[in-house]
Amino acid sequence: MAQNIVIYQDEGVWDFGLVCLQEFFQNDHVTLADAKTVQQNDIFQSADVFVMPGGPDLPYCRKLNGIGNANIRAFVEKGGIYLGICGGAYYGSSTIEFHKGREDEICQPRELAFIQGTAIGSIPGLAAPYNNHLSSTAITKVNGIPVLYFGGPYFQSGADTIGHYDGLNLPAIVRQKVGKGAAILSGVHFEVTAKNLKNYPPNDDSEKQIALELADKLRYAPPFNWKKFLLSVKE
Repeated sequence: MAQNIVIYQDEGVWDFGLVCLQEFFQNDHVTLADAKTVQQNDIFQSADVFVMPGGPDLPYCRKLNGIGNANIRAFVEKGGIYLGICGGAYYGSSTIEFHKGREDEICQPRELAFIQGTAIGSIPGLAAPYNNHLSSTAITKVNGIPVLYFGGPYFQSGADTIGHYDGLNLPAIVRQKVGKGAAILSGVHFEVTAKNLKNYPPNDDSEKQIALELADKLRYAPPFNWKKFLLSVKE
């Protein structure tokens, strides 16, 4: 059954991830919403799922702290689902520790705080420290399924773990009931497929080559219905 999916599109959002999400939800009713639209709140009246894509989350804070986040939280508490991916997963946690101890560290509280705990990344056991270039990506496995990793977190929280980083035994995907709804936070980019990566728009030839290598690894992944796995239940 088709659902009404609202995907955030504003400063900070990873453009390629947004394209992949639109394909991921191609059988649903998709609406893109910028910060102003979220603040106006009307978009949530018919929504089932609000998706916060990957990308650096500081711009999300600048534009949504206050009324924007209050509207997102109210939507979830009334029965909606928040789906945060990578940067959106950091954003949905109460605290983030990104590159703690490095010059680029971001260790701060976050306003939405759907899970009471810390999102910690990037994860050196999986890939090079996140640098906004595909050189810091990897194909990892979550619950035995190959999936793209690109700087996302693992979680220290009391939320239910529904996906583990294989080999590390760290929470990769967590779910937390919030009022009548739920928040689902994912440290991996389940929305990105081998087909997407073959069409990756490169910044340079080296990035295109990496995208093709990633695509080759993902094309052997067994079929798996990520949407059903993530959104079939709220608890």
